[in-house]
Amino acid sequence: ILDLFVGSGTSIIEAANLGREGIGVDIQEKMVSYVKQKLIEQQKETSATIITGDSSNVTKTKPLIEKALKKHHKNK
Repeated sequence: ILDLFVGSGTSIIEAANLGREGIGVDIQEKMVSYVKQKLIEQQKETSATIITGDSSNVTKTKPLIEKALKKHHKNK
C-alpha cells in the first residue's frame, strides 16, 4: 500500500500484519520514527518503508517513493 499521510501508521502496520508491503510518507520526523519503532516492536520492519517527506511537494517526494518501490520490487 502507499500511504502519503502515514501519521501514526495504522494503515502501514495493518498492511504488515496482513502480509502486505507498504510505503508510508509523513512530513514529521517524529511520526516517521514512531511508526518505524512500532514496526520493529512487531518484527515487521522489513515489510514497510517509511519516508520523511512532504506529500504535497511531488518534485521532492516522488524520487523517494520510486526508490522505495524499487526496493520492494527487488525483495520479491
